[in-house]
Amino acid sequence: MAEKFTQPALYEMDSKAPKLKTAVVGIGALGKVIGGLLTDSGVDVELIEKDPVKVAAMMANGIRITGTRQITVPKVNILSPEQMGQGYDIVILTTKAYDNEEAVPFIAPKLKEDGVIVTLQDGFPEKYISEVVGSNRAMGCAVEWGASQIGPDIAEITSDNRFLTLHVGRMPGISSGQLMNVRNLLGKAGVVHYEDNLRSARWSRLLVCCSLGAMNTINGGTFSHVFEGSWKVRGILLEAANECMRVGWASGADFDPVQGIDIVKCFHYRTFIKKWWAILSMPRILTNHRKPHSSMQTDVKRGGKSEVDYINGVVVQYGKKYGVPTPVNEKLQQMIHREMAGEMIFTKFNFDNF
Repeated sequence: MAEKFTQPALYEMDSKAPKLKTAVVGIGALGKVIGGLLTDSGVDVELIEKDPVKVAAMMANGIRITGTRQITVPKVNILSPEQMGQGYDIVILTTKAYDNEEAVPFIAPKLKEDGVIVTLQDGFPEKYISEVVGSNRAMGCAVEWGASQIGPDIAEITSDNRFLTLHVGRMPGISSGQLMNVRNLLGKAGVVHYEDNLRSARWSRLLVCCSLGAMNTINGGTFSHVFEGSWKVRGILLEAANECMRVGWASGADFDPVQGIDIVKCFHYRTFIKKWWAILSMPRILTNHRKPHSSMQTDVKRGGKSEVDYINGVVVQYGKKYGVPTPVNEKLQQMIHREMAGEMIFTKFNFDNF
């Protein structure tokens, strides 16, 4: 069961904490929201971004957050990687997971001896980060909401304002002091849930990304075009989610509710009747999540890489490890690779011959 820390309690604890040298690395959609909210709450945080167009825009205009929250932060401390200093207590990593082999070794020597990298990325990036900086300097955080980059200095929060939550938990090697510092800091950017078992929140987020996120990447629309699609499309969505559940359970993980939805109760099935009910109920259960689209879709549309290998690819990888078939996730992964290669266009008809 997650322990919920409300914002007032976090501020009270933080008022007695020492000032920490903090940076957010990777100022895309998620980085803009986290960095903007931290700055707006009075945190002296450095925002590190390698794209000179973004750096120039944020130097001139600050950060504007739109969508379900409306905040303008007129001045932010935006720096290029070359301007990044030394001796950081906390570095929040919001780059894409495929950039970790470049970003993490770059950040590692800039940490204090007890400094910590906190990854807000999808999938399970903590393993690689721990290998580089040590398990006593790596933490994970599962983000329950979504955001889109609208411009070099603008991000849109696409999730319901009631669920702007972050999940952190104790990991092997992390001290109570490190955990408290991270929890207090992130509490100024959203409501923090402390997890005894962070893996459950991680797997829940992975389930959403490998099913709804991946299919949304393939059809090119919004989430509603998937869960309000044909019965065949909804059936594919349901099966991708159930593959992830079966793999997660085989690995010893569980699944936490996501934005107030008990995903296991709503979408896990063993019988045809439960499968039929889950497909029929999707539009009603997910009605508050019609507008978002996945960050993978944004990346592919811009002609760049995507994190599909760190999302659907992880489900496939773990499935092979634990002997759980994952044909739907494997097919979705292959289709997104075809989109990335320009061999397939974005359309709802991509699922006709699935």
